Amino acid sequence: GEAAAGSLPPMPRAPRWRPPADLETRRRAAEPAPDDLALRAFTTDPSAWALFAPLAVPRRGDWLAAGEPGERDRAGQTFSRYVRPGSHRSFPTRRRRTICLVEYGDAQLPPETLALFSECVEAHFCLPVAFGTPLPADEALATCGRECGYGPQVFTTSIHSDVRAAHLPDAFLTVAFTMHDLTKEGDWNFVFGEARPMESTGVFSFARYRDGARSQSHFVRRCCMVLVHEIGHLIGIKHCIYSSCIMNGSNHLKEAEARPFAFCPADVHKISDTLQQAREPFNPVTREERIAVFFDRAGFAEDAEGARARLGAALRAKLSVSEDQAASDACTQMHALDASIVME
Repeated sequence: GEAAAGSLPPMPRAPRWRPPADLETRRRAAEPAPDDLALRAFTTDPSAWALFAPLAVPRRGDWLAAGEPGERDRAGQTFSRYVRPGSHRSFPTRRRRTICLVEYGDAQLPPETLALFSECVEAHFCLPVAFGTPLPADEALATCGRECGYGPQVFTTSIHSDVRAAHLPDAFLTVAFTMHDLTKEGDWNFVFGEARPMESTGVFSFARYRDGARSQSHFVRRCCMVLVHEIGHLIGIKHCIYSSCIMNGSNHLKEAEARPFAFCPADVHKISDTLQQAREPFNPVTREERIAVFFDRAGFAEDAEGARARLGAALRAKLSVSEDQAASDACTQMHALDASIVME
């Protein structure tokens, strides 16, 4: 039917938002290319990005869907944006370079699991890790007055003040883990964790991670992933939209499970810059090797395979660039020699 006389035509529907899909657009998120050839192979080389799939178009209820809190993440955080001066970043110092992990309440985790947490964090962030004195759960914790099947939900604000007090003298960051189910003020059903870069504290919950876990190893993998994700936030890395990446956000466990246990090349560049600005040694090859060893020890076979694929791709890319540079240098020398002969 035709529109009634004098009525306005319907407004065109806004195009559906889609995350970056082509490799070149995603690769530019890690630019400018670093001078170090090994680091370049892990960050801006196309072969590094080829191992990270682009994100799917979000569905209703997903992290990046319209109307969800993650909609504000759609702008993305490129490496160039990350390195701009600002309060979003924090750096280790000579006196404060330890990442402190603190158990909040009785998480009932065996010593071998805690040892895996420590090895995981050291491998990914190339900084020492120490455990602070466990904090007893405060019976006066501010709960939100509801339960979602995991006991009373606790506001993260109730825990951060205790976490700050548990800061070790040499701590760069302090992160607490708990079996309390967590939520935040506002329109949140729950949160897996929360990082506060300005306070150098983070807190995350394992309460929901036994749901559907196929084994103890699967449960531990989930815990390690959220630990690494939250520490990424604490050094200023925002949610990633440029590929499937451990820094993707998630609204539900299925979405969290879809993430790989790996930082995308742009986020590896951010970690390297944070450490290099603090004059901390950073070798991307050694880092990836340590990550692969950790995955082996933890029994994360697919993750170990992925780490070795990234390592192999980076080493091949570095070798290719080195050969091209050597050929270019040889050509330059030949031109210089020819020029000197002509002058003679």
